[in-house]
Amino acid sequence: MESQGKKMLESAQALITKTAEKMGLESEMIKRLIEPEFAHEFALTITMDNGNKKVFKGWRIQHNSALGPYKGGIRFHHDTVREEVQA
Repeated sequence: MESQGKKMLESAQALITKTAEKMGLESEMIKRLIEPEFAHEFALTITMDNGNKKVFKGWRIQHNSALGPYKGGIRFHHDTVREEVQA
């Protein structure tokens, strides 16, 4: 799943870059669009129904607050990787 998440991120970044270049945006602005302002990574320890504890990773990527508060949620899934959330 990690390589699929990486492919998603690379594809999204390539599309943003191509579109921004067609719009005539400067390279610094393109970098701001591609790189998130904040990337929060955290771990949650959950007690499962059988009593065992399991740790899940979670991410929240915040891209750009120029127009106001960040939009979007937090993703939890056993197959999710940071690159997928960032894409």
